[in-house]
Amino acid sequence: MVSVLYHEAKARKIPMTKLADTLLRQCLVHSSGWQIAESLRVAEQTPTSQSAA
Repeated sequence: MVSVLYHEAKARKIPMTKLADTLLRQCLVHSSGWQIAESLRVAEQTPTSQSAA
């Protein structure tokens, strides 16, 4: 699989990491795992209301 990614990235003249990221995003963006990870990411970014003492 790595060889396929290498040759495809080379043909597209982009880094393998960018190719892998693009392919994974396209395949997983509507998956349940993506939705869970997204909701956890949003929850981590939401500021908690803590009163200053």
